[in-house]
Amino acid sequence: MPNIDDVQSRPTRRLSLSLRAILAGVTLVTVLSTAAIVHLSWYYTATHNIDDTVQSLDRQISQHVTNELERLLLNAQATAEALRTIMFQRVVASTDKAKREFLFLAHLQSHNSLAWVSFGFPNGDFFGAHKKSDGGVQMVESKWNEEKRSAVLRIDDYKAADGDIWFQMRKTGTTTLKATELSWFKKAVAGNDNTMAKWTEIHDLPLSSDPGISAAVQLKLFEKPVGVISVSIALKQISKFLDSLEIGKTGSVYVVDQDGALVAAKSNNTLGTNAGILRLQLALNDLAARGQALDTLSGLSQWRATDITGRMYYIGVTPLRTNDWVVMTVIPGDDFLASIEDNNSRLIVVLVLLTAVIALLATIISRRTIDAPLGQILAQFRHIEAFSLDRVKQISSPIREIEFLSSALVQMTRGLSGFARYLPTELVQALIARGREDLPESREATVLYLDLQGFTQIGERSTPGELVGLLNEFFTVVNQFILAEGGAVIQFQGDAILATFNVPAEHPQHARAAVRAALAIHTALEQRTFTGNVRLRARIGINTGEVVAGTVGSSARANYTVHGDAVNLAARLENMNKAHNSLILVAASTVAQAGSGFLFEHIGDVEVRGKTKIITIYKLA
Repeated sequence: MPNIDDVQSRPTRRLSLSLRAILAGVTLVTVLSTAAIVHLSWYYTATHNIDDTVQSLDRQISQHVTNELERLLLNAQATAEALRTIMFQRVVASTDKAKREFLFLAHLQSHNSLAWVSFGFPNGDFFGAHKKSDGGVQMVESKWNEEKRSAVLRIDDYKAADGDIWFQMRKTGTTTLKATELSWFKKAVAGNDNTMAKWTEIHDLPLSSDPGISAAVQLKLFEKPVGVISVSIALKQISKFLDSLEIGKTGSVYVVDQDGALVAAKSNNTLGTNAGILRLQLALNDLAARGQALDTLSGLSQWRATDITGRMYYIGVTPLRTNDWVVMTVIPGDDFLASIEDNNSRLIVVLVLLTAVIALLATIISRRTIDAPLGQILAQFRHIEAFSLDRVKQISSPIREIEFLSSALVQMTRGLSGFARYLPTELVQALIARGREDLPESREATVLYLDLQGFTQIGERSTPGELVGLLNEFFTVVNQFILAEGGAVIQFQGDAILATFNVPAEHPQHARAAVRAALAIHTALEQRTFTGNVRLRARIGINTGEVVAGTVGSSARANYTVHGDAVNLAARLENMNKAHNSLILVAASTVAQAGSGFLFEHIGDVEVRGKTKIITIYKLA
């Protein structure tokens, strides 16, 4: 085994690359070169084909969406006008409740896209058939009372089954719903044309907060207003239709009004998702940058845009002919890489195989020659960092440098192992972890000062050798209870011990831990005898306060210790046990933090030598 001095004296070799670095470099160059080939091939193919492919798809999607939305709106508008014709021709009178319900229900059931078919009377009464999200139907009727400014409400619930609907239950109550105050009622009676249904702005549908739009037309008989017929579409029904569309892999489609406000969107691009908001804002901003406004569009417009991350999108904008809405599609360009990747599949397979082979060879070689030995050395350093010095062992390796390094570590641990007998283990661990001298720091801590009772008499009847052996045995017993509670023995002062809790290692319940340690020591000393059948007792003082902890001494040699009034007071309390015929005295500062479960006997306020303030002390039983 080489001497550590021999290892240190070896000349430093010139800088050279390790095998691991060489293997990693070869792998990296191979991967990067192949990736560059794939990228160039993709770029060449993409620039020639992707624009035409996406624009063609975008035209098809935009045309399909606009056609479906226009069909949906025209269908609702035609339904409203057909109902007006039926009631104008008095095939079904507006006052014929049974036939009116049947008529409205039939139209509602025959059109899946409709949410409401309603009728509003000039006196504020309301009647409507409502299709619920679960497929059921509600027949809603309210009778307005102008004096009470409220209406009597009736809701009949029906369940759809076996091609028919079945009555379920009736609910009654009151409501503030007044037909003449509804937006579609006001829209219908505002104009002069009583045959064409008019579209409202987006509004809340009756008896809910669901947004929708309504096509409404006024019914007049003999030039006398009879009421208003309304057919409503819920915006969520439009979103449901948009959800059924396949727009690339992650493409988005929106319906907005001419102010750019969102009307409907695919569920993965609603206002609640940041991606959806950013894509829509990108399209609107780019449209404005092109000098176009939504209300001036006359047909399909298509272009490419790039967001702040550099991601490219294809955007299409198409106005509806039947409403002031605009359909917008936003398709990420990389959604179509799949078609390009098909052209490069053989090259990708070669790339994957080549990379796998090189990575496998590099892994096997580096693991056998470098990784495993270095991993063992790293584990040895971890043991030293944790101060688990007994786990540091000599490592055998075919690489001489690793054996030299292992020998140096073993030699170093032999020197470090001696620290544990002269310094708190926590401090040694901290010094190793920090890699520097432990500088003084101020921290609140609980100080436990312990002194052996009757030490002078014990010394008189013991030889020096016997006395040292007895002290070592006594300190061993006491130290184990201090360590068990997370404390540290800072100094052995003759027959006394200075111990701290929360210094150097942090302890959130340091006061409670110190009290438990004192009780454990007291109990242990009562229950055992030491060498020579000697019984020992100890006086303990405990105090909590601010201390300064760190290395103190000269530049050549220093000791780790704690200073402060809190330390002095703990020593004073230990000495005051004589005057109060007690074994453990505790300061009020410790009692306040120790918590419940201890029996503290209040002694009173006392004067302490060297202190101007009166101190409250307690006896721990």
